[in-house]
Amino acid sequence: MADTKISNLTAGGAVSGTDLFPNVQTAGVGPVKTTAAQLATYMWASPTLVTPALGTPASGTLTSCTGLPISTGVSGLGTGVATALGVNAGSAGCFVRNNTAETISGALTLTSVTPQLTLGVNATTLGSVKLFGSTSGDVTLKVAAAAGTATVFQLPATNGTNGWYLKTDGTGVTSWAAVSASPGGADTQVQYNDGGVFAGDASFTYNKTTHLLTVGGGVTGTYFFATASNSELSINYYGYGFQINGSSAQIVFGSTTGSAGFDLILRRSAAATLQMGAADADTNASIVAQTLLVQSVSAGGTSDQAGKDFTIGGSKGKGTGIGGKIILATAPAGSTGTAVNALVNAWAVDGNQTLHPLGSLATNMTKGFINIPGAAGAASGTPANTTGFPMYYDSTNNKIYVYNGAWKSTAALT
Repeated sequence: MADTKISNLTAGGAVSGTDLFPNVQTAGVGPVKTTAAQLATYMWASPTLVTPALGTPASGTLTSCTGLPISTGVSGLGTGVATALGVNAGSAGCFVRNNTAETISGALTLTSVTPQLTLGVNATTLGSVKLFGSTSGDVTLKVAAAAGTATVFQLPATNGTNGWYLKTDGTGVTSWAAVSASPGGADTQVQYNDGGVFAGDASFTYNKTTHLLTVGGGVTGTYFFATASNSELSINYYGYGFQINGSSAQIVFGSTTGSAGFDLILRRSAAATLQMGAADADTNASIVAQTLLVQSVSAGGTSDQAGKDFTIGGSKGKGTGIGGKIILATAPAGSTGTAVNALVNAWAVDGNQTLHPLGSLATNMTKGFINIPGAAGAASGTPANTTGFPMYYDSTNNKIYVYNGAWKSTAALT
């Protein structure tokens, strides 16, 4: 067949000749000659191209095209963009839509020169991060409503050590640190806050075996005990000791200067004993005599100052109930041996202001007498205190003298 030029062929135009066009493969029939009418159908009436490639057209409109693969069919996108465009929303690797709640499965990775994830809207919405447990539950981390300005925390570079805690240096740089639980000082020393750290001192100790709290310990100084109201210090004794050591140890109630002062009240739920001195000792040489004093005047300064009274009061009664006695008790000698002699009530001042001996009185008694002061010869001095009637015994003339403005005597006693 001779070559025929068809460059001037127009769509739908008439073409003559039956050998002008090549054979076309027809399904189920084989190659057949193509007529002009058939050519118009194949080329201009919405033809479907099965095998041939389009090449690189100068332009085109793909409005009605379908089936274009994004991951391989579109060029000019950034790395990973084409892949992400092909992932369903909410699935791993998808794009997140703006202003829409999204659930992303998988890791969220931010990579840039200064990557930053911003949560919340400044001065509008509080930002928070919710972390879910692998089996159940969740933990939410959030900032305060007034979070401050540009507060930044820098985490440590390591995992730290078991039991350590996360601390900050005040500028937002955090680090791991061991909990300082080690006590200060030596064994038995009571702990206290010394400039932000635990400390102990030899002058402040507690013995858990003897339940003894010791303040002073031979260290020179003054130690004060105070309650919240500064009015009362109570020491309850239930098998526990309270001890203050020192060359001039004191328990001070009220101010050490000025006139402020408060009562010292010792309480116990049952009958109480107030004992001075150290613990009881085995030998007389180990026992130290004790003195109970009232505040006295000090040396120097103002001349001719009198002291104050020392009052010992018994228990008070109510209404017609008489007050309790003030009793003096001593321990008379007993039988030979190592047993401790018991105290015996000797004298009492009762609620009727009467001084009298206690115990069994008999004509053959050897104890419980009132000893009258006296000397050899008649009384001649003037008593300094004449509130009552002073008595005196003249051992030479065997007379008893009573002072009543002047000494008056009985006849010689026989």
